[in-house]
Amino acid sequence: MAITIGSDPEFLVTLRDTNDVLGAREFLSYGGEIGCDGHATTGELRPPCAETPIAHTDIISRSLAGLEHKLRHHLRERGLSRENYTIIGGSGFNTNPVGGHIHFGM
Repeated sequence: MAITIGSDPEFLVTLRDTNDVLGAREFLSYGGEIGCDGHATTGELRPPCAETPIAHTDIISRSLAGLEHKLRHHLRERGLSRENYTIIGGSGFNTNPVGGHIHFGM
């Protein structure tokens, strides 16, 4: 029986000059591999599980590339430059906590 590893890392998108947070609900849906969390500003990656940590990391990398594509498309439609925004993960930003979980399955 294989043990699988999964995760659901959260992130924020901020405007570099002002540190304002771009609401994830503005450009992401609730479902899917890249979507909104329960909070209006928090986005979440939901990569499929894998059988090794390295394979799961590769999947997360592809999810991040998908996030980058969605963000660029959203900003371009509004005449905004991607270079003015940054994606933040980890322990949070200002009063906006972000985190995530690692999941193991059998």
